[in-house]
Amino acid sequence: MEKLRIHITSSISSRELWHKVKKAFGTPTSNPISALCVNGQTTSSLKGIANTIGSTLANTSNSKNYNREMLNHKMKTEKKKLNFNSRSDYSYNCNFTFQEFQACLSKVHRSSPGPDNISYIMLLYLTTESQTNLLYLFNRIWNEQSFPSSWQEEIIIPIPKPGKDITNPLNYRPIALTSCLCKLLEKMINRRLTHFLETKNLLSPFQSGFRKGRSTLDNILALETDIRLAFLQRKHLVAIYFDIEKAYDRTWRYGILKDLYDSNLRENLPIFIENFLRLRKFRIRLASEMSDYFIQEEGVPQGSILSVTLFILKINNVLNQLPLSVKGYSKMALAPLNPKQPTNRKGLLIRRRLVHFLYRDEHELYPASITDYNK
Repeated sequence: MEKLRIHITSSISSRELWHKVKKAFGTPTSNPISALCVNGQTTSSLKGIANTIGSTLANTSNSKNYNREMLNHKMKTEKKKLNFNSRSDYSYNCNFTFQEFQACLSKVHRSSPGPDNISYIMLLYLTTESQTNLLYLFNRIWNEQSFPSSWQEEIIIPIPKPGKDITNPLNYRPIALTSCLCKLLEKMINRRLTHFLETKNLLSPFQSGFRKGRSTLDNILALETDIRLAFLQRKHLVAIYFDIEKAYDRTWRYGILKDLYDSNLRENLPIFIENFLRLRKFRIRLASEMSDYFIQEEGVPQGSILSVTLFILKINNVLNQLPLSVKGYSKMALAPLNPKQPTNRKGLLIRRRLVHFLYRDEHELYPASITDYNK
């Protein structure tokens, strides 16, 4: 706690002192939610509000929300057991080194602790001997392919969405607090996973988000280039933007594992992810009140280090659904057209392919906007 004491002096007020203490331990200082209204019934107790939001989030990740085509596809596909066992040795499955451990620990943010109340600050100020022992524990989990059940739990802090009706439980953004120990191991595993995906060229070159050396600015520049080129060639350019509703909450878990399997990942790495995604549960925290436990049936965990990489891997095949004449970027498709071609017809064809793929593969689509950049 040395880092914390630096900011506390004899002149600090008791109110500010307790605010810092609560912030260090992830304790909320106030509760902005006074009541929720569902189906004409109002809930005002903290426990009732917490359970209502928890039930809403659990329902969002329920596979019953999938459309009929997706449910049939899911039922048929999941009959095949994915066997990640292998007799071969792969470099990405070797023991983690102390150098990897320290490299990931040095990049952690001072975020709030999860259900175990172990914070990153505690881990940063461990002695070298204690950190070595922790690394030994991580390697045991890695090699024995066992996953602590407490790491499958998370605490959700609901944050009201700006400008939305706060009495509607759907209008809250979940901020997840998960185990910092688990997140540290996730960082180490994610480095190996992203290295594998990048070196094997398994990710679309048009996927710019959450990748080293890339940013969404790349896609913006690509859009500007295509617009200018369309002007010069006296063509139309149809741009389709799409957004995925409840993207993390509804991602098909078996689909993620199948993508890992099809990428020829075997043994420790995919088995860790398989255990990581299994039996996820959460509780809602409002002030000092905790909800009952709820199950997250599908989706990737909010606030997880691995979730971002697993999500972009899952949507990687979206761009393969587009015609060869269409340039596909993450959440954007561009189609250059001759002036005599009907832009709406071409745009609707592209949109139909995207919608069909995303509906079949576990995602709902926000209404896509079609923009025609004409000369």
